[in-house]
Amino acid sequence: MTTLELETAATRALTTHTDSNFAPRFSPDRDSIAHSSDRTWEVEIRELVVVDLETRESETLGNGPHAEMDVASDGSARCSTPS
Repeated sequence: MTTLELETAATRALTTHTDSNFAPRFSPDRDSIAHSSDRTWEVEIRELVVVDLETRESETLGNGPHAEMDVASDGSARCSTPS
């Protein structure tokens, strides 16, 4: 995933993984992005990853089969798997 600076058209990589990263959602304060990833190389296993936009450090919050992420209005993110 990358960010795009609209005024300069400069791009900046947020992730270094070559795996699929999808369904990004900004935190309400715009300091981080939560997204799903298939870093495990298994199509059905998803990870919920949060990336700090300033430092580009990432944290995996959870994973599971067909995992779904939820970002609350307070900016907290969680990972859940359907029953």
